[in-house]
Amino acid sequence: MTRRAVSALILSLLVLSGCSASVSVGARAVSPERLEEAIAGKITVDGGAGDAESAGIEVSCDDELPAEVDASVDCFGTDAEGGRTGFRTVVTDVDGQDVDFDVDLFLDGDTLAEQVGAQLTQQGYAVESLECEEVAGEVDATSTCTVQVEGAAETDELAITIKEVDGLRFRFAYRSVT
Repeated sequence: MTRRAVSALILSLLVLSGCSASVSVGARAVSPERLEEAIAGKITVDGGAGDAESAGIEVSCDDELPAEVDASVDCFGTDAEGGRTGFRTVVTDVDGQDVDFDVDLFLDGDTLAEQVGAQLTQQGYAVESLECEEVAGEVDATSTCTVQVEGAAETDELAITIKEVDGLRFRFAYRSVT
């Protein structure tokens, strides 16, 4: 396989307008609903003219975020077309009932596999199986995927490198390393 650059059009034309948030909690954890609201409130579209709701973006968090420094929870944003981006929240400070946390983007392994698999299929490969590790949403972040294509005697390992992050859009390159 040859080196290819592809764009994962995840939640296209969106900007996460900040990488940290703060909420006030009445308990010792941030509820999933409060976390969803805080993350969604950081997403803007069309240069700030719209927000997550107007763009049809749904943010979902399955777990509460404990009000403890370094505690973390993963949440996901999904657009109307099924594009999915992960939001990793990590508590940075707790002051009484105020909880500060950072939000880092990532692509989970399944989403990355879907994107890579689609590109391989477009290139004419018949993909029998494809598994990927998650990748951080930052330039030069790396991951690996293991792919089995029809007719190949062995699996092939692909090195994935994030080349550009534009809001919630990731451009990545991959190359065979086996």
